[in-house]
Amino acid sequence: MLYQKLLTGDTPYHVSCSKVDFSCGFPEHRHPEAEFIYCFDGVFDIIIDKNLYRVPKGSLVLVPPMACHEIPSGGGAHSTLIIEAGPSLLRRHFDIFSKTRFTSPVVELSGSDECTQLRALFEETALLKQKSTEYSELIITGNIYKICGIILSQFTEISAEASKDMKAVSNIEKALELIHSHYAEPITVDMAASLTGYGKSNFCKIFKNIVGDTFHNVLNRKRIENACIYLDETTMPIAEIAVAVGFTEAKSFCRVFRSITGMTPGERRKSSAKD
Repeated sequence: MLYQKLLTGDTPYHVSCSKVDFSCGFPEHRHPEAEFIYCFDGVFDIIIDKNLYRVPKGSLVLVPPMACHEIPSGGGAHSTLIIEAGPSLLRRHFDIFSKTRFTSPVVELSGSDECTQLRALFEETALLKQKSTEYSELIITGNIYKICGIILSQFTEISAEASKDMKAVSNIEKALELIHSHYAEPITVDMAASLTGYGKSNFCKIFKNIVGDTFHNVLNRKRIENACIYLDETTMPIAEIAVAVGFTEAKSFCRVFRSITGMTPGERRKSSAKD
């Protein structure tokens, strides 16, 4: 599973609008932001927290923060607008997401003034994204606030369970951020557990329930992911790469690399050179 780092900086949101063909699907992933996908044309399937949903033209997909989601293979071409908005953009208003849950993951936008307003906002945002002007970013940001406001007022309900779950997600997010920011350092499960406020045993259980894998496996995948960049883009010796991504010795690095990628670091480098 892929974990996307929290969106921050000058543009603390993500907006994309395009016609795509997901015949090969899109892998399972999660991120701290809530994600909204509006289908302009076509039809596609999406899996959210292991449940499969069909998304026809004119429908809106509501993906909660940190929910596992993927596009299964075999789908055809469709045109969508995708918006990701999280705490870095919405700030204190994002806390509302921790106290609510979406009434339905897929909503047909018809039959109400709010749905009509949402469709208009999605259409304007898509146009602004495709034909950027001097003030497009400012208007898009305003539209995202409006979209989030309508969604929270119309398509969510109070949920004590959601609040409890989001608190756990927020705690585990600290461990994920530790991995992404300090993977090259000698971090341990004990360090991550302490950072989240859980005991080691409880941390391991909660981490796996939320992320879908163990802390060590997620850490190793992050290290190997960055090792591949070194192998593909530099001539740095393999032993030095091992240290650069957080391994104490080349032998253990090579073993983990092969278990994750199915090849040795040397084979990866040769394969990349041929491409």
